[in-house]
Amino acid sequence: MEDANFDRTVANTAVLSLYVEEECIREFLNDEKDGKLRGGGGGGDMLLMDHFFINEIYYLVEQTKIRYEKILFREALQHAWYEMLLLRDFYRDWCIRSNHPVHQRGMRLWVEVLGRVMQPIIPHWCEVMYELSSSLAGWSWFGAGDTLGSESKQGRVLELRL
Repeated sequence: MEDANFDRTVANTAVLSLYVEEECIREFLNDEKDGKLRGGGGGGDMLLMDHFFINEIYYLVEQTKIRYEKILFREALQHAWYEMLLLRDFYRDWCIRSNHPVHQRGMRLWVEVLGRVMQPIIPHWCEVMYELSSSLAGWSWFGAGDTLGSESKQGRVLELRL
């Protein structure tokens, strides 16, 4: 007899998904070290799609925060994990099709935000993310005095849906 609330295939899929994302983030950090990304320091060459990508990240952070405050963990997970992955895939696909490397600032922000918003659900995975890069260490949940800047107050400029 099996537990009605546990499905092995769902659990295996979730663990595999975490592993795949960890490898993807490791690859991004390696590309960053090798200088394969656009906009190293100042980020002066940001395209319109880069701005949309960053703005959508802030929108998903807001939605996730609202769901966590209401203790709606399933909906928070939807915004914090699944929609963040869809957003990253959409952005990466656009960059490939338009023959532009991803922008360092946008992808760095995506990695940082993903680690922050997933802390309440998978802290063990987020700890691994902390160890990957010293500049990502010291993450905390967004609050008063967060370091994301004023861009989070811009609102949703464009709804990016596949």
